[in-house]
Amino acid sequence: MKKITILSLCLTIVFGSVLIYSSAASAEASVACGTDQAKWDDIKLIFTGNWSIEHQAGYARSGAMVIPFGPSPGDDILTISFDDKGQMIGTNPEMQEPMLFEWADEPNWKFKGEAKKHGVPDPILNSTDMETVLGCKNKALARLIGRTRVVSAGVPMDMTLRLMLIDTMSFFGIFHVSGVTSGHQFDAWRTVYLKQL
Repeated sequence: MKKITILSLCLTIVFGSVLIYSSAASAEASVACGTDQAKWDDIKLIFTGNWSIEHQAGYARSGAMVIPFGPSPGDDILTISFDDKGQMIGTNPEMQEPMLFEWADEPNWKFKGEAKKHGVPDPILNSTDMETVLGCKNKALARLIGRTRVVSAGVPMDMTLRLMLIDTMSFFGIFHVSGVTSGHQFDAWRTVYLKQL
């Protein structure tokens, strides 16, 4: 499959909408397009192994307060495996429980709409950008939702990772952490880029 790096995605956006749409019009759709659940089940085992996670910038919100934060230095490692029933599992030494992934049988994801609903700015790279670069709606890609929970300083936090397939070596998505502390709901969102090692 065609490899699309996060740098090339950023450059595409920096050079402006005219270049984006003219390139999209002349390029063929990515071979990642059209990966339905049956096709995913046929190829998913090739994603077994270690993946680097680039944590990009994002926003945290608690009540009316919105706090931007920058990308995390260095990359985390997520190890992907499959159990005997074909369940995709993500593990990391710092995880208290494995992250269990399921097929996202949902309408087209709209990261901008989600940001607006939650009262935070749009992510620098979003689902619309990915559709422009790949040449298809994200619902035509393999999309996965991983969930796990951690407890930090006595505060339970739910972690949700929404991923869309770019090619056989990379995923792009949104990482969402939510919880309640001192009676106040908090949420944090950031974009992530996963690359197979």
